[in-house]
Amino acid sequence: MPVLTNHSKKRARQRAGITKNNLDTIASRAFREGIKHSEAIGLLRAWMSSEYLKYKSANNCRLYANKLYIFHNDILITIVNAPVFYEQSLYKYVRSYKIYIKYKMNRISHKSDLNLRNELITEIQPVIFKELRAFIKDIGKAGDFEPSFISNMYQVNILFKNKDQEAFTKVEQFLKQEYDMSCIFKRNKQKKEQIK
Repeated sequence: MPVLTNHSKKRARQRAGITKNNLDTIASRAFREGIKHSEAIGLLRAWMSSEYLKYKSANNCRLYANKLYIFHNDILITIVNAPVFYEQSLYKYVRSYKIYIKYKMNRISHKSDLNLRNELITEIQPVIFKELRAFIKDIGKAGDFEPSFISNMYQVNILFKNKDQEAFTKVEQFLKQEYDMSCIFKRNKQKKEQIK
């Protein structure tokens, strides 16, 4: 958990409307789940650099919920408002779509709005499924496994034709490592039409 300076508490209240009671929780989330400087590219990375270099002791920063949290190790120095367009088009300003997906999943997981969750699932499902299908093809199981749907923020349902424990394990490890997601395997019950 980050250590909060008096200056950071003051800036949190002024710039973000975050009370002292909530700052511990939000600063921890920002430190753990925010976009790191090393994950940013282009204009976002340049802006993050210019902001955190203003503080000579700063060596770490995170973009989280349209704010830049500037740290020295795990000590929160200050909070700066970020230009709105970074958060709105974040996928353009991070190194990979996987970083964007993890960030969005973490942000949505703290909210109870089901519409936001469903919008995110609709956005990320095609990308995750494309990469999952490519992985399944790479392990030589192209016809045996087919992603079906994402049932919640962290679980992929996968239909299978033939039981193969080694392949199950590889697919589970891939989803866990790449997206921090789990999976449920269900037998594909579609009956093939018999040729008469």
